[in-house]
Formats: sequence, structure tokens, C-alpha cells
Amino acid sequence: MDVVGACRNCTQQDFMTIQESCKDSDQKLIRAQNQFSKENETSLCNFLFQFYYCVGDHVPACLQQITGKYARYYSSPFDCHPTPEVTLKLQNYMVKANDCSSKIPNDHETTVKYNIITSSQPSHMGKHNSLNSTNVAIKNASPSGTFLLSVSTIVLCYLDIL
Repeated sequence: MDVVGACRNCTQQDFMTIQESCKDSDQKLIRAQNQFSKENETSLCNFLFQFYYCVGDHVPACLQQITGKYARYYSSPFDCHPTPEVTLKLQNYMVKANDCSSKIPNDHETTVKYNIITSSQPSHMGKHNSLNSTNVAIKNASPSGTFLLSVSTIVLCYLDIL
């Protein structure tokens, strides 16, 4: 299964993916809501959580927004409350959504390079030991603005305070 990149915000295209990929789950939830009675409350809640699982499987970055949109099911008359198992599964999807180590497709990457040059300057509070030039490549790995830093030179700076 191709999961839309993690560690980013939910986009309009992602909602299209949800509509296509989770159509069956969504229709079952709508039918259960239309036929709702206290006798089929459990059924409706199960369909709700199945819909969440579908979203988590296909676009985990959107799960938090989707659970917010469907929050009305947590109160009367529906009273859907996740079991500890359901809660754990939803939390795992959220972890997956925030996992920045997942590879984002190259068409979402841009790189901006900076050359930061610093020098040693004595001050009245102490002195800085010498600093090196540092090349920094900042990759915008996601539309949400999450940055991964790649530093080619490690700069050590010590400040001796008098």
C-alpha cells in the first residue's frame, strides 16, 4: 500500500485520496447514522473506527483533522468512545503521521544552501575561540515546512565568561 508521505500537513489532494480510498467505510458510516437507534449504537461506532483506520492506512497525516471533523460522534446521541485497543491503534497512526524519517517523494523537496561564516571576536565578557565556515543545506522535506538540516562542517564554539 502506498501511504502518502508522513511528517507533513494534510492537503486538499489528501482529502480526495480519502474520498476514493475510504469510500466504502464512509458509506457504511453514513448508512449506520441514517438508521441510528440505541440498538445499533455499537455498529455505528465500529464503522466510525473502521473509517478512521482507513484514513490512517492511506493518509495518516490527515487522521487528526478527520477525528476532529467526526467529533460529534463522541457525544449524545451516538456516544462513541474508543476502547483501549482502538485508542492504541489510532495513536500508532498518529506516530506514523509524525514520523519524519519516512522518505518524502523527490517532487516535494527543495534545497536552499547557506554559507555561514563566523570569526573569532574578543569581547569584554570573554573571548570566542576560532570558528569555522559552515555550509548548511536545508531541505524542505515537506509542504508543512519541516526542515532537515545537513551540516557539512561541525562548528565548535566556546565562550569563556570572565
